[in-house]
Amino acid sequence: KLILEFTDNAILDVKGPDIFVFEVGTVGETKISISKDLIIWVYIGNIKGGTSYLDIEGIVPIGERYYFIRLEDAKMELSIVLD
Repeated sequence: KLILEFTDNAILDVKGPDIFVFEVGTVGETKISISKDLIIWVYIGNIKGGTSYLDIEGIVPIGERYYFIRLEDAKMELSIVLD
């Protein structure tokens, strides 16, 4: 999992793609989420290596600004063992 903070800019819905991700090497599927406050995360979609882009139109309200982006391995599974 990787979380990045935008300190002098923000992610917001503009015409066309809003998030571009450039990956180098062998990379699996990545889950992308954004947040204003590191508490509430909005799932945007998955990307699959290379150069990818996502449009947040229709997912977040117009004019809303998001300052954090989270990239997670989409194949990662969580298992809980109860004794």
